[in-house]
Formats: sequence, structure tokens, C-alpha cells
Amino acid sequence: MAMTSHKAQPIGSPQLPPPAIVSPLWASIGVGVDLMPPEVLEARHVRTIGIRCLAGIGALVVLLGAIVAVTKIQTSRAQDDLAAEQTTTITLQTQQRKYSEVALVQAQTAAIQTQLGQLMSADISWSAFIGAVRGAAPAGVAIQTLTSSVSDPNALASGGENGYGVLDVSGQGHIGVIQITGTAPDPVAVAAYTDALAALTGIAVPHPTYNSAADGLTFTMQAVVTETLLTKRFAVAAPTPGTTGVK
Repeated sequence: MAMTSHKAQPIGSPQLPPPAIVSPLWASIGVGVDLMPPEVLEARHVRTIGIRCLAGIGALVVLLGAIVAVTKIQTSRAQDDLAAEQTTTITLQTQQRKYSEVALVQAQTAAIQTQLGQLMSADISWSAFIGAVRGAAPAGVAIQTLTSSVSDPNALASGGENGYGVLDVSGQGHIGVIQITGTAPDPVAVAAYTDALAALTGIAVPHPTYNSAADGLTFTMQAVVTETLLTKRFAVAAPTPGTTGVK
């Protein structure tokens, strides 16, 4: 039998397991026998399991990192949405306060207009009225005095002034009376002045009395003042549905 020589291993180098001995018979039929020691196989198995465990742990760490990243992104978006909603809420609250101030001013303005309308319910353009009364006097008629008494139109009933109001058939409300004194050359001039006054807007049933004088006569003219003389400049219109009544 031929002797098989083996090279000596250097001192201190790791000992390698002896190579597997395969019988020529078994090799010819493709069968080999692993003669590795069990502890080597066990070490290989443990190493394989360790590698797989490390790979699993790495995959788990990557998955957890991805979950944390997605959570942070979603949290950031939610915080941005919350900040946007808070900004919108503040803006709406500011606008609401502005509108509340506008509504308060409108209400105060409406109240002032209502009070002013009540106070000025008997407002008359006196300059235009007196000018019309004087301008209606025919030639020869001189007006000496003109006095008036105007009351709240809401407190007067038609036909309640000195008994002459019952002669008014215009249907207009009466708000007072006027009295005119003056001189005229004759009764015809007084009658002409009476007709001229009756044609004026806001005057009803003028009725004169007169006395003879050295150079003609003196007269006193009384008439009813109707509501058509009211300017209604401060009247408050009734608000339509859905409006505040303030322009």
C-alpha cells in the first residue's frame, strides 16, 4: 500500500478538518459521505440563523423607520392644516367684529333718524310758505302781520280748528291755522285775495273779516293749514323685508 504523505501545518495556524475520504466505489456511483464533525455543522447552522436574524432585524428597523417618517409627514400636514384653519377662524372672527360694529352703527343711525323724524314731523318750509302767501296778495292789498299755529299732525283731527275745518272737503289732514292781517282798498280786493289763498298748496277754507277805514278797510284772514305743507324731509321709510332700513 502506498503511503499518503501530508504536509505539516505551521505551528499556530488554525487546524483544518481532514478532507472527506470518498471511496472510489461510492464516487463511481455519485454518492459521497460527509465526514465533517458535528460541531462544524452546528457552527455553520448557527451562523446561518444569525445572518437571517440580522437580516430580519434590519428589515424591521427599515420598516419602523419608514413608519416613523410617514407618521412625521402626516403629523406635519395635520399641523399645517390646523394652523390654516386657526388662521381662517381668526380672520372670520375679525370680520365678524367689523360687521358687528357696522350693524351697531346702522342701528344707532336708524334710531337717530326715527327720533329726528318724530321731532321734525311738523317741519314746514316757512320761507317758501310765507313768500307764497305774500305773493298771492293782489294789487292794493298790503299784508301787515302773519301768524301761524302748527301742532303735531298726528294729534290733530280733520275739522277741529275753530269750526272752519268742517268746510274743508279736500280730505287732507289739518296741522294748524294761520292768521293774516292787512289793508285793502275795498271788499273786492279782499275777496280776490281769499280766492288766491284758497288756490295755494297747504291752505284750506280761508275766511276773512274786515272793517272800514278812512282810506279803505282793514281785514283779518284765517285759514286752515293742511299736511301737504309738511316737507317730510326727516321721515323714516318703512324697511323692506331683509334690509335694515338704513341707506
